[in-house]
Amino acid sequence: MIIMTMKRFFYAGLALLMWGGLAFGITACSDDDDDENSSGVINSEVGLRLVSVDRYKYTYYDDGRLETIYYRDEPFRFTYKPDRIWIGEENEERDPEDGPAYADASYTSQGYLKSLSYSDEHYKISAIFTYDSDGHLTKISVSYAGPEDSYRSAATLTWRTDLLRMIAWQTEEYDDEESYGESYKIVYDYDGEELIENPHLQFAASLIDFMCIGDGELERGLAHVGKLGKGPKYLPTGCQREWEEVEDGKVHTGTSAREFKYGFNIDNALSYVMINNERITYRYDFTGSRTLPPFSE
Repeated sequence: MIIMTMKRFFYAGLALLMWGGLAFGITACSDDDDDENSSGVINSEVGLRLVSVDRYKYTYYDDGRLETIYYRDEPFRFTYKPDRIWIGEENEERDPEDGPAYADASYTSQGYLKSLSYSDEHYKISAIFTYDSDGHLTKISVSYAGPEDSYRSAATLTWRTDLLRMIAWQTEEYDDEESYGESYKIVYDYDGEELIENPHLQFAASLIDFMCIGDGELERGLAHVGKLGKGPKYLPTGCQREWEEVEDGKVHTGTSAREFKYGFNIDNALSYVMINNERITYRYDFTGSRTLPPFSE
């Protein structure tokens, strides 16, 4: 479905870009007083900061702001004033057919990504992210138009009493020869004798998997580090997934279920997430002088 590197940048939530909150034509701007959501800090009291999770690694500028998200060895670089997100290494030569090397970005006063946009004679790309008054991501809208194809996507996140209950989204893609569409719905379960508290309101890996339309590497990386709003007060124990794909008039449907388990370190930050039998590990450093504590599992 995604043909070019640029589409990977804007597809799924950034082509989809980021599920929910960017608007076409928004100019880049940011608040000078970015809070901990711009710096990867999970616990501001002790300066606990995320440096890696799963296949992601994070680096930060000396002033604490996010500098680079590495997915495997591929970097997404952040620059400020003007606010942009770059694909690839600095000064890297790019084939014009791979699309733009960067997108203009804007942020909320809390440091959450609000929009991404790019437009030239060949491409027009936009992603908009919407948040509620509690800092929860509620909608992502993405559109892409290129020389030979186009793409639209929208995702809606349903929250109740600080719990993420459901995510639903639809996508449509067209080119000169065929069309493609898909829709997904994920309903989260909060079973068990006691709810699993999420002390630092992290967007756990169990909640980020839905950002999988296309490649979704950047979206998931941003959510892990707090750039797409606050996570839920409690973490789900599983989810039910329903999907439908329509390609050239043929409809395919399916369902699946997943179970989640969690571990926390001594600062009550996530140390791992289990999705069925897959283990996703979190690593942190400290912005102060404190030594990194051992992880408790």
